[in-house]
Amino acid sequence: MPETMAIARYLAREYGFYPRSPMDMMRCDYIADCFYEIMHDYMRYYHWKNGRFRFNISGTGSNSGMNSPTSSGGDMNSNFDNYMQWRYMNTCHRILPFLERTLDMQNGGRSFFVGDQMLWCDMMCYCSLENPSMENQSMLSKYPKLMALRSRVASHPKISGYLKSRSNTNW
Repeated sequence: MPETMAIARYLAREYGFYPRSPMDMMRCDYIADCFYEIMHDYMRYYHWKNGRFRFNISGTGSNSGMNSPTSSGGDMNSNFDNYMQWRYMNTCHRILPFLERTLDMQNGGRSFFVGDQMLWCDMMCYCSLENPSMENQSMLSKYPKLMALRSRVASHPKISGYLKSRSNTNW
C-alpha cells in the first residue's frame, strides 16, 4: 500500500483504534485528515528549508525546474522559503482553531475526539504536532485542549511505553 493515510486507517482497524459506527468513522477520518494536512505542509516546509528539496531554479542542470513554482529562472529560493513557511503557518491558523473547537464539543475537550476511547485521529494529533511543537514550543499555547489531548495520548499505556523506548530522530 503506497498511501500513508490508507496504511494508517488499515492499522487503526486492525488494532482497535478505529471507530465502529459510520458517523464516528467519518468524524475520525476528517479529524485525522485535518492533522495530515498540517503534517504534510510542515514536512514540505521543513525539508525545503533544510535543503532536502532544494533545486536549481536557474534553468540549468539535471533538476532544473523540478518542483519549481516557476521555471523562469533567477534566484527564487528565498521567495519559495517564504511561501512554504506562509503555507504551513496558514494551514495551522486555519485548522488548529477548528480542531480545538471540534475537541471542545466532545465532553468539553476533556476526553478524546470521538468519545472516551483513544482512536487513530487522537494519535494523529500527537504525531502531526510533535515536531512542529518541538521546533516552536509556543505554537499550541492558544490551543490548551489540543495540548492536553497530546498529553493524554502520550500517557496512554500502549503509547507511553513506545515513546520511552524509541530512538529519537528528527522524524
